[in-house]
Amino acid sequence: MIFNPWTVSALFLASIGLALGLIAVAVAAHGWMRGRSTSSRASIEAGEDHGHLLVILIGVLGLVRLLAWPQFYLLLESYVPELAPFGVMCAFGVTRIEPALVAAIELAKPLLLFGFGFWWLVVLLERRSGHAGFVSARNRMAVALALCAAAESALEMIYVLRDKGGHSVTCCTQFLDTEAARVGSSVSLPVPSIFGGNLALYCAVSALAVACAVFASRAPDAQSRWRTPAAALALAVLAVANLFVTYSTWLAVVAPRVLGLPYHHCVYELLTDTPALGLAAVLSCAGNACLLWPIGLAPWKSRAPEVVERLQSSVYAAGALAIASSTFVVLVHLA
Repeated sequence: MIFNPWTVSALFLASIGLALGLIAVAVAAHGWMRGRSTSSRASIEAGEDHGHLLVILIGVLGLVRLLAWPQFYLLLESYVPELAPFGVMCAFGVTRIEPALVAAIELAKPLLLFGFGFWWLVVLLERRSGHAGFVSARNRMAVALALCAAAESALEMIYVLRDKGGHSVTCCTQFLDTEAARVGSSVSLPVPSIFGGNLALYCAVSALAVACAVFASRAPDAQSRWRTPAAALALAVLAVANLFVTYSTWLAVVAPRVLGLPYHHCVYELLTDTPALGLAAVLSCAGNACLLWPIGLAPWKSRAPEVVERLQSSVYAAGALAIASSTFVVLVHLA
């Protein structure tokens, strides 16, 4: 275990996340079981205080895990001096120590925050529609979400507490050189680049995602071609493609140019050394998530069609703004 202020803050956030997650599981499960025992109006009204408590718990838990996301990358950066004798040169080198555990944490964090965002949409749907059927869905989702948050917090705690010394690693540039020599390729990246990292393609796909989200948000009625399940699925596929294109471009083009190191394809150092691009990364993830969430809202259209329509429009508009803002920040730094 490497002990420094970032380790202490990581353990603090992970402990709070684990404790709040377990408490939220108990509260949500209690509300779910009580809701199943009776569906009378009196019981629903009696559960309003319970609902407010659950919203506060999930809200604080989500905020804690949101803060823990950038903090994790700052934690990796803080380990570089301690692990430099083992070949570590930047945060990417730190990830080469127990890479499977680091990869699991890196994947779990955005997926968990994606779940928090969708849960809040369900809460808004429940509040605006007043439909009693959404209460049970909210509680069921809260149980699963709180369990995942507790597991993610425990996973990060395990990583922080484990010993990281004694492992010889290859860092970013060394890793590229080794891989390039092994496969005989002129370009080699730490993570396979599916779309090749083309700046023009990145701008084009981002612009297409923004345009489609704007049209979807301004669709006049439910009969619009932008409101069909096929259109929502197409927008979701576009969002996933945009995430892959964005990552590939940041890895192959943005990082070397912004850092001023032509052969240094390291997104980790880019995000920790350039806070504005860290914000751009969050905006990109949030914006593309906004193109995915409406699919989850579609099954509830039959219960509250007008409310779902308005909520989907707002989500698409937010997605367009977030993706456009992220792209603008990237282009400003490349200019």
